[in-house]
Amino acid sequence: QETRSKESLSDLYQLLLGNPLGDIMKKYKKLIISKDGAVHKIPFEALYNYDSKKYLIEEKEVLYVPSAQEFNRLKYTETAYTNSGKIVLFSNPNFQAEVDNRMDELRGSKILGLDDLPAFQGMKGFEKEANSIISIFPNSTINYERAEASEANLYKVKSPKILHFATHGFFIDDKNLSYSNLKSGIALSGYNSSRNDGESYEGIVTASKLLKLDLKGTELVVFSACDTGVGDIHDSEGVEGLNKVVVQVGAKRVMMSLWRVNDEQTAKFMGYYYQFLKEKKGYAEALRETKLKMIKEGLEPRYWSAFVLNGID
Repeated sequence: QETRSKESLSDLYQLLLGNPLGDIMKKYKKLIISKDGAVHKIPFEALYNYDSKKYLIEEKEVLYVPSAQEFNRLKYTETAYTNSGKIVLFSNPNFQAEVDNRMDELRGSKILGLDDLPAFQGMKGFEKEANSIISIFPNSTINYERAEASEANLYKVKSPKILHFATHGFFIDDKNLSYSNLKSGIALSGYNSSRNDGESYEGIVTASKLLKLDLKGTELVVFSACDTGVGDIHDSEGVEGLNKVVVQVGAKRVMMSLWRVNDEQTAKFMGYYYQFLKEKKGYAEALRETKLKMIKEGLEPRYWSAFVLNGID
């Protein structure tokens, strides 16, 4: 099975990189890639070079940007904004928590397809992931968990160094909904209660709601959505919805997963990643080191290649 997987990844390598670029690939150690359409779901890091017998991540540092225009904006726009120096976590929300009975822009669940969204359950991996990060940065981490992992507390956050979500995500596949920022989002405390009562929508945090945040100076936003319940957020429209919004409100980089990853492996992955950050690695460098470490442990690409970094380092 591993041989067949590498053969398929090698074919993709030749199709996407080897044949179009040829020897140009040898000149650069860093690739900045703008993906479109179905290619959104391909982690270039996992492409396999049969000549060198290495995955692309073993040979190159890989980053992603939504477009060439966004690359130029990120590279050439200097900002004077500073962050708080804090890592703010929203982890393992209590999806059953009671919510205020108030209305907002999500009114009309039948139109938006909210009735089709699943109810979510908490996962041990969410808590384990948060505890791992806290143990690495005990003095600079603020953790909102369970009922405190709420939409109200999210709006109190201003320009953290890192904003990390360890929760479920969703994508509303409704062709009648023209505003894409209402289609994708994350689930916070009270999500199930809001979904069930059909009137209050606290905890159902769409990309549109994330536009309310002030992340000027924030260096990284992490959407760590694990295993079951991620739903169709990884439709390219869902991925880009969240990615573009957090950049619009000031964040420099966004890390998210391209598919559902086992929550235990995700917790391990994030533990490695934050440990490399503590060792003063850059955000892209720490991500590469994390993936190389998991490769050395013999883990398959599906465990380490799901998480990608959007932005430039």
